[in-house]
Amino acid sequence: MSRKIVLVLMALMMARFCYADVTAEIIGKAIDDNGNIIIKTQYKVDGVEVKSRYPVENGKYCWITMYNVTHFANMTEQEISEKINKDISDFSKTLIRKKFIEVANKTVNLQNIIGQTSIETKAIIQISPELEWEVKTSGEKIEKVITPVPITQ
Repeated sequence: MSRKIVLVLMALMMARFCYADVTAEIIGKAIDDNGNIIIKTQYKVDGVEVKSRYPVENGKYCWITMYNVTHFANMTEQEISEKINKDISDFSKTLIRKKFIEVANKTVNLQNIIGQTSIETKAIIQISPELEWEVKTSGEKIEKVITPVPITQ
């Protein structure tokens, strides 16, 4: 009996780390003051709810996607459902990319650049396709005519 309990506890502990990266649940729908169709979706990244700027819906943060009838022109109910699910999937992928960048940025070691100095003495201002100025902080300017290089094939 205790062996089963240990196995169950081990399985539960392992399941804790087996989150899908992003889960999305449609938690509501509405029509806004402008007549737009509103789809309310809750997103979680690694099991943690993603906060949004929209009002909380039934204790859950929700993200809003707006549609109108023109988005669904000549579509069947199945096609409408597929479009909404694709939009949700696309935003889920955006959240995955955002989380990846957040985590990966923490692994970049930039300690070696602290204290480095760089000095620039001039900059280029493109005036037109044919003219640029080389400028300095002293107010000095050198005009340069740009000669297009013909592309040969």
